[in-house]
Amino acid sequence: AGIPAPGKHRPGQLAVETKEPRHSPSLRFILNALSSLAEKNRIKGYEVVSPPEESHLRQYRDGTACWSLLHDKQAERLGSGNQRGARGWEYMFRSGQGGSGGRRQAYARCVLILLIHRNGRQILLFEIESRHSDRYWSYACELTKPANPSSIASVLVALRAFEGRLPENRLGEFFQEVTGERPRALKHKYVRDKSGRPTGLNVDWLLSRLDLVLYGN
Repeated sequence: AGIPAPGKHRPGQLAVETKEPRHSPSLRFILNALSSLAEKNRIKGYEVVSPPEESHLRQYRDGTACWSLLHDKQAERLGSGNQRGARGWEYMFRSGQGGSGGRRQAYARCVLILLIHRNGRQILLFEIESRHSDRYWSYACELTKPANPSSIASVLVALRAFEGRLPENRLGEFFQEVTGERPRALKHKYVRDKSGRPTGLNVDWLLSRLDLVLYGN
């Protein structure tokens, strides 16, 4: 039946997250940048593409629905409170609290998927949850096929297998379920404070990368 329209449903958060993590910088930056572009009418708008309501893939970051990179058994184990074996790129960690004895608490690394409307066309953007020290590409393609959970899952499987760094010469293979056009790996440019710490995305650069997806070189 496809993807539920964003904002129409807000089920209870999954047991795998006893405390909802906040947006990581990567997710917050892309949302702020797209909101800025939309406010200035440089894009028509954008939507959050959400996983199915009851899927273990559905996770929240500050109320925004994202897609977990954990497989079924990992999500089930973590959801039961079992932190044993929680290691690997598909996990993220935060400082332990309360009864955790100060141990780090694992939670699922997520991908924020956005449908961007630009000049009567649609771009599907995959933004990987990361920390300031991480350096991942974002991935985007023009949406030419239905965006449903199975087609999106095929991209998530590839992101998990290659730990967020997909071989460029295989992008067409990984995205074939969602587009007949050439997908792109997008490198962000950042606005930085005086100390050099990123405070947001360069929106002009982002728009130029989105147009590259639609129009090529």
